[in-house]
Amino acid sequence: MKRIIIESLTYPRMMMLSHMDAERCPLHLRFDPGYEKCRGCERLRECQWLADHNEFQALSEKPVQYLYDAMLFCIDFVESRSTLDGHNVGRCACEDCSWIRDARYLSHQVGEQLASLDAPVAPHPISC
Repeated sequence: MKRIIIESLTYPRMMMLSHMDAERCPLHLRFDPGYEKCRGCERLRECQWLADHNEFQALSEKPVQYLYDAMLFCIDFVESRSTLDGHNVGRCACEDCSWIRDARYLSHQVGEQLASLDAPVAPHPISC
């Protein structure tokens, strides 16, 4: 499941990078929370997400909850871009909308899996 989530994060990562201008960024998209211009940047959330989920980071070692949260952020990001462009996610066949539908399905599956792990386990009856 982790591998599928990590692979699905590639599309929004590429989308975020395509919407960011590294030439205008004084740090060339290397987010620094201590840098004043980063904190005031209009691309703060995307840049911070990219820094926290960079492709060289060992995402396979991260817990599923971490990856699930990353997936939810990406769904919101891609969905907001598609909505701004006037797409109807339920009907549109473009790459963005297709990714959103697939990611929603995947996030639902992962959410159910995580919820089942958090559910209290009934004690096993002792048999004699």
